[in-house]
Formats: sequence, C-alpha cells, structure tokens
Amino acid sequence: MLKKITWKIYDSNVVIRMLPFPRKEEDATFKDLASDFTAFVLQKASQIGTPSQIHLIFDRYYEESVKSQARINRGGNDQAVAYNIAVGGRVHVNKDTFLSNSCNKAALARVYTEYLSSTADLPQGLEVYTSGGNDNHAARITAHKIETVPELESNHEESDTSRSYSTAYMLLAGIQSNDEVFKALSSQALSSLGTGKPTTNEVNAAHKFVVALYGGREETLLELRCKLALRKVAPQKLPPTENSLYQHILRVAYQLFVWKKAATGMLEVKDVTKFGWERNVDTKQLQPIMMTQPCAPPELLNDILCCCEDCNEDCSCLVNNQSCTADCVCRAALPGVVNMDEDDFMCANPLTLSAFCEMSNCCDSD
Repeated sequence: MLKKITWKIYDSNVVIRMLPFPRKEEDATFKDLASDFTAFVLQKASQIGTPSQIHLIFDRYYEESVKSQARINRGGNDQAVAYNIAVGGRVHVNKDTFLSNSCNKAALARVYTEYLSSTADLPQGLEVYTSGGNDNHAARITAHKIETVPELESNHEESDTSRSYSTAYMLLAGIQSNDEVFKALSSQALSSLGTGKPTTNEVNAAHKFVVALYGGREETLLELRCKLALRKVAPQKLPPTENSLYQHILRVAYQLFVWKKAATGMLEVKDVTKFGWERNVDTKQLQPIMMTQPCAPPELLNDILCCCEDCNEDCSCLVNNQSCTADCVCRAALPGVVNMDEDDFMCANPLTLSAFCEMSNCCDSD
C-alpha cells in the first residue's frame, strides 16, 4: 500500500543559474544569496499545495572526470578565479564569471547547505533534504532538528542520477516492501544497459544502425565509406570508421553504466580510460579517443616519392622503409601483377610486394 507523500525535487544548480546575483553597489553577502535561494524554493514548492518533502540536489565537481570535461566543452572555465567564500562574505563578483569555475559552484553549494542547516526558518511539517553540497553526505532538515541520512549518501557527480536516487528513496518511504521498489527499478528496459564492455553482437548491431543512418543497406561500415567517398561526398559527411565508432560505443557503455546505477548511492567508479577516454599528456585532462589506428597508411602520410627505374637499394621509398605508391615513377607496378609495356619501369621494392600481398591476402604464412 502506498501512503500519500507530496514532495518536490530541485536541480539546485539550475535554480542557482536562474536567480540573479546582486549588483556590486548593493553590498550583498552570500547569506543573502542563500536566503533568496531558500525563499524561491519554498515559494515554488507551495504552488503544488503543502509539500511534506523538498529534495535539493547539487552537482558534484570532481577534478578529473568525464563530466568535468563535458562542462569545459560547454564553456566552463576552470582557469577563472576560484574564490574562498563564506556565508557572511560579500558578493562582489560577476555571476557568469563566478559560476564558470567548478570550485566556485561547489563552494556555493556548501554555503547554501550550511545556511539551510543553521539559519533557514522552515515551516512546520516540512522536511528539506540536501545532497551534493557536503561531499557524499545527505541531511534531513526540519524546523526542529537536523540529522544525517545515511540511506541518501551518494557519490554521483551528475544531479540527474542523484535525483533518480532521491526518487528511489522516496519510493522506499511510501512502499512497505523494498522488493517492490527494486522490482520496478530492475525492469527489463534497464537490465541490459551498462553491464560492461559491449559484446560483439552489440557492436555489430551498432554498425548496422549507423550504416542505415547513412542510407546504406547491407554494406559494412567500411564498404559504405568507400562507396560514399567515390561519390565525392564531403569528408565530414562520411560515416565514422569502425575503429572510431567503437570508441564512441565504449563511451556510451560507460554512460549507460552510470545511468543504470542511478538507484545506487555509492557508485563503484570504473576506469574511464578503458571506455574510450584518455588523459591528455600536457593538461592531464580527460579527452575522448577519436581512434586508435593511424588515420591513413604511413605511405600516404608523407610526401616521399621515388623516381626510380628499377627501385634498387637506392630507392628513396625503400630507404625510408615504406612501399612505393601509384604516384611514384614506378607506379608501384609489380612484375607479373599488372600488364606493363616493355618501356615501363617495374617496381623492385620488396616492401611494395609485401604490401600487395598483405592487401590481397596472397602470401604464404612464411
């Protein structure tokens, strides 16, 4: 049996973005900001009647995470000044500049949580839950007391998944049997998501989907790329390579893992460098892996061409440890492979023969 609970969940960082910062001449404090934030939340919540619970979910900000990289891509600037703020501190900062720094947003969440825990005048019968503003800890605040809520402890970085966890907590408060909750949260739609690295069947299914997305039918991704390239399709409009797509699939698998664990408070974080991400050597920031193979064969990535008649040991291609190409004087023409006129040059570069055999799969194992 369900018992009636009227509750409201806020993405607190969205509310912070909505509310204006005071002008410098107003000489306001961060306590004033916290008061405005609390008043806004209570006023909006009252519009649905008399709520018994309000959940305030703040984003978390880890220095090295996929989410922090996404914030930077959206315009975040962690090079902006990080302020040491307190409840009674003066607000003499530009809002956009201040909120562009993750440390400032985390500090503001702590100040708001501190204000709610010590100063806010809450109505009788109302419970305010805060999470994300004090590390992994969560608190229940009423007009008479403040207490920690171990069941709501969470290390999720995204407020999206934290809100889902709070929803699960509220369901538990209204359902007598926990089995009913976890049965609902473990539905068939969720059971197949984020279980680990994608299987071969899942990767093949993704390939077929992308082929269809680009107008293909039964071709492989590589065949479709070749077909479209011959039609002089702009390079940026070609489908991804199989290698590049696999890196994207890995990143999707990691995100699905995070979403699937939305009903779990303390997430066992996986190593993202095994899921399509790498650390930039210079900045140490995470960045997506575009591909793990060369963008083209080595002989196409340089401008070395030979002008040989017979490609002997002085052949510039051979000296640089690469096969000849069709742009060389010899045209990479191999004896017995192509029909040549008597006056045409023949390529004797052994690396050319090796490359041809590798492509045509005509060489013996020895």
